[in-house]
Amino acid sequence: MEMAIQLSHKSVCKEYDPKVGAVVCREGHLIETGYRGEAGEGRHAEASAFLKIKQPGVAADSTVFTTLEPCTSRKRDQPCTSLLVSRRVGRVVIGMLDPNRDIRGEGEWQLEDARIEIGKFEPDLVRVIREINQDFIEYQRGLGIHIADPKPGAIITREPIELSGSYRMHPRAGDRLVVFNRWSTFYFPQAPISFDRTSSSWRCTAYLGPKDKPDQEFIVARISDDLAVTQRFYGHVHEVTGKWIGIDIPTRPPGFEVLASVAVKKG
Repeated sequence: MEMAIQLSHKSVCKEYDPKVGAVVCREGHLIETGYRGEAGEGRHAEASAFLKIKQPGVAADSTVFTTLEPCTSRKRDQPCTSLLVSRRVGRVVIGMLDPNRDIRGEGEWQLEDARIEIGKFEPDLVRVIREINQDFIEYQRGLGIHIADPKPGAIITREPIELSGSYRMHPRAGDRLVVFNRWSTFYFPQAPISFDRTSSSWRCTAYLGPKDKPDQEFIVARISDDLAVTQRFYGHVHEVTGKWIGIDIPTRPPGFEVLASVAVKKG
């Protein structure tokens, strides 16, 4: 357990990524170790350790100590839970559950379904792991985006207006945060958001929709890469037509995460 924690300090990771260490052993003998980023950017600790184990079957019935619950989904690499199952490990000792709601508990369940024994780090060591990963934990709990102005129900008579508010955690590189003006099922992306780290505040210049749609809403959303393509297309349509044509979204798709919203009226 202590060795895994020591390894986690070596992690090579981006802002708000977890620092993770992993140790593979069997019958009291060390087989291999790994830490996040050791085998390349984004490579998880368990994968880094198992990449060093060249002989098939060496890790069978082994015990894996990992400071973070093994992941269950990856864009490119094999998920760590699937990797541990395929290597037929006998026991996995977990430091802390993943604070990511899409993973939390799923890794543990999948290991149990594969009849792999689950253990937990000692409480004092869990506190150390959580302290090491405090930024990662807080980020997974949410950015804490708050809209301070305009107030709910405000009547807007002049445009453009400046939306402003505060945040708890600064978005990391790769987060696609967009302000939308919405009326009915039509969404209109607004100007880029400006974040101030010193004051933990943000601002955005925005416009409302047509006068015959008095009830409107401003939404701060985090969107996926796929939806970002739609957002860029919105700008290209304006370049060609000279008009701002809203994106018709009858039902918000996966990858559209509402972080904050405020209902306003156009006066």
